[in-house]
Amino acid sequence: MDLNEAIQATWDKIGGWVAGAIQILPNLVVAILLLIAFVFLARAVRRWSHRLLGRFSEYRAVNRLLSTGAFVALLGIGIMVALTVLNLGTAVASLLGAAGILGLAIGFAAQNTVENLIAGIMISVRRPIREGDLIETKEVYGVVQEINLRSTVVSTIQGQLVYVPNGEVFRAKLVNYTKSGQRRIDITCGVSYVDDLEKAKRVAVEAIEALPNRVEGRGVDLYYMEFGGSSINFLLTFWIRFSYHHADFMEAQSQAVMAIKQAFADNDITIPFPIRTLDFGIRGGVPLKEQLGGQS
Repeated sequence: MDLNEAIQATWDKIGGWVAGAIQILPNLVVAILLLIAFVFLARAVRRWSHRLLGRFSEYRAVNRLLSTGAFVALLGIGIMVALTVLNLGTAVASLLGAAGILGLAIGFAAQNTVENLIAGIMISVRRPIREGDLIETKEVYGVVQEINLRSTVVSTIQGQLVYVPNGEVFRAKLVNYTKSGQRRIDITCGVSYVDDLEKAKRVAVEAIEALPNRVEGRGVDLYYMEFGGSSINFLLTFWIRFSYHHADFMEAQSQAVMAIKQAFADNDITIPFPIRTLDFGIRGGVPLKEQLGGQS
């Protein structure tokens, strides 16, 4: 091939490219316009969804994630539509296949992360807890400081910060002490078998009713539970106003114990000591002195 033939072949190739570009130019313009339209639509949907989610969820991180996910999804649809307009169906199929394989790989590699993320979204939607609530979950007891996309941050009564994965919070038993605005205190005690049970019940209930931090609208309940080894045991329950400070709960419980003890002492009601009998030999009831052969 001489120089003239090479130049002619090159021009023919360029001419073919130009002709092809001119042929697809209308489709290219339509694809670009569609892509621009999808970009604006995706931005609008992201903005609207963020506002809408803000009405139902107070967790900004979750709201931002969901609105960004809607933006990316619409943008991806726009790219697929633009490629289809350009008659690049093979490229669209390849992208979808690659996206599917990539999604499976990410799903297997980050199962715990995805679980915590979904659980964080469910916590945001259902709102079983909020920041500032006093909760107990997974043997962690304290005040919720933060709920992010991965974990729930709890400040314990000892002052430590515990990061509990959202998946565990969502699956495990969760106690929220803040919801009702009240807390119940249970006191177990016992009285001797010779005491008047009706009198002991009245004295204990009156002692608790005189405490300052008790909820007035709820009564004090006392139930005799069992015949113990040296006492008749009872359970006394009453309600106090909710406080975020665990020391307030402990102080109310301490005041209740002291009040019952003082009231029983003032009314000659006995809280018995446990009684035990020690047997040092195979014959029960034989004094220890005789067991030792009369030696003192």
